[in-house]
Amino acid sequence: MDEKTRRIRTLRAAGAVTLALALLAVWLLVRPALQAPAPRAEDWAAAAARIKAELSPGDLIRVEPFWSTGGRIWFGDLDGGPAKAFRLLDVHEPADPPWLTRAPRVWVVGAMDYGEALLEDLEDLGYSVGADDDLGRVRVVRMDRGAEGLRWEMVADLRHAEISSVERRSVRRRVRRVAGGPRDCLILGDLKGEGPSVAALRWEGIDGQGILWIRAGNTMDSARNRSAGDLTVTARAGSEEAALTVSEGSYSLESLQLPFEGGALELEVRCDGGGLHEVCLDGLLIGPIPASPGSVPIS
Repeated sequence: MDEKTRRIRTLRAAGAVTLALALLAVWLLVRPALQAPAPRAEDWAAAAARIKAELSPGDLIRVEPFWSTGGRIWFGDLDGGPAKAFRLLDVHEPADPPWLTRAPRVWVVGAMDYGEALLEDLEDLGYSVGADDDLGRVRVVRMDRGAEGLRWEMVADLRHAEISSVERRSVRRRVRRVAGGPRDCLILGDLKGEGPSVAALRWEGIDGQGILWIRAGNTMDSARNRSAGDLTVTARAGSEEAALTVSEGSYSLESLQLPFEGGALELEVRCDGGGLHEVCLDGLLIGPIPASPGSVPIS
């Protein structure tokens, strides 16, 4: 390559870099104008007033995006009760549409163009739009449940579980950080020692048909413990069986789905590592809602 050709290529490369930097600068200047503006206190207050006017027992509220903590403080006690996580306000991160099916109505408060994905997920679960209000910087959408919803919840039904291979005190209902955010789940601890460790949980007489969603994930402490090993959860119901694996060091929430016709559910939790392992478990049965809401065992 002669000197002239080398010089031309160098100039072209420099020109390309200059153009890229110029485009980046333009984008950084224009981007704020293209983004939806963040809500002000009065915008959140208007959304809260809109929901409060029609709030009914059993409703849940979800604020999107999750990290908009300045908005969440307006909604947790709209019904006059305590501002406790997961009571009126859902604070899962990421959003957990199956968990929301416990509510006959879900209020989705969206800001900065967030919330559309959750609305689509709820529609896939049988919900439909009952109200849609554009309040400027905040959009409030009420999603009304269809014929299916939450029939049974593992976390709430811990007292009826038969637990073997570990001490019952090793299984507790706790809110822990799992998969990036807080979750209300069963914390199964004391899975430790050399070689495989196995725990079993069994429920009898579960009333309802539909699809069982079983989820499992490492707690933050367990995910940091790189010697804990992989963990496998196997679910059995009637002739149906399915399994999921939570990898060592993983911060993800894994899930499986299992057809369920009522009756017994058995979970086998197996850890093949030698370190301490602590796992978050939850399970939901989503199926046809009976005529009498009082027969739904979720409290």
